[in-house]
Amino acid sequence: LNEEKYTKVKLCNCVETKESHRRQNFISSRQINDNLYIVTYRSLFYKCNTCVQSGLFTLDNAKYAYCAFVYEFMHKCLDMNKIHFIEGDTDSSYWAIAGNPDKDIHQGFEFVVSDKEFWNEHRYEWFPDPTKGKEDEKKLGGVAVEKEGNEMIAIAAKNYYISSIYKETFSAEFVIHRF
Repeated sequence: LNEEKYTKVKLCNCVETKESHRRQNFISSRQINDNLYIVTYRSLFYKCNTCVQSGLFTLDNAKYAYCAFVYEFMHKCLDMNKIHFIEGDTDSSYWAIAGNPDKDIHQGFEFVVSDKEFWNEHRYEWFPDPTKGKEDEKKLGGVAVEKEGNEMIAIAAKNYYISSIYKETFSAEFVIHRF
């Protein structure tokens, strides 16, 4: 849920925070330091520019695309004990993929492929083919690696940090973007 459209956040001092607790649209407050609080209010009016059918259609297709990629490709050729789902959104998902700390950071799926024959036969059905150029990254139903790094902190949907500083312990996070 994209909460930024449905709630309002305000920074208040101690007196304003106590007054906000009496408001009808008050949700919560959290202390940041001695005299500073984050106060969350519920919006009194909502506006939606997209029809409900369009939103549900998009979300249903995104769920189907996730399931198709995971069960028709990942489970068949990748060692799922070395891959961990971190976080997902309507058009992207974030995965931690175990790698080799002795190699450089851009390892891809090199160390998690369990069925090489299936991987070589079907990977360009999902991933972009480097011989076909940039337009192959945008193919319908395809997957593209958007970002990779060795550390990811995901607080919520669309609220994450991916670090690409090489450290002694290694794992790579891939944003698998569905088009």
